[in-house]
Amino acid sequence: MFQIVDARLLAASVKQLKVAAPEITRKRKPGQFVVLRINEEGERIPLTIADADPEAGTITLIFQEVGKSTAQLGRLKAGDFHRRFNRSSGSSHPYRKNSKPWSA
Repeated sequence: MFQIVDARLLAASVKQLKVAAPEITRKRKPGQFVVLRINEEGERIPLTIADADPEAGTITLIFQEVGKSTAQLGRLKAGDFHRRFNRSSGSSHPYRKNSKPWSA
């Protein structure tokens, strides 16, 4: 079980969750995401890891409520527990400290 440490409304129907997930925090790399399910019957929701704090053991997820599953996710509040995350997935992207931003 993963505890919701903080839940915030960022804009109309855009939410931010900070989740205690120390193992994911230690292993994640830039550009990766987690796949979560609200319950055993729920759909799999891939969400990019927006931020991670290895010292606190938390990851930050930002999402927009656009359907039933993300609306259910948006109802979670600090202190609630989320049942299931799949490990971090996806190709990581190298981070170079002094690189120039990409533009079209």
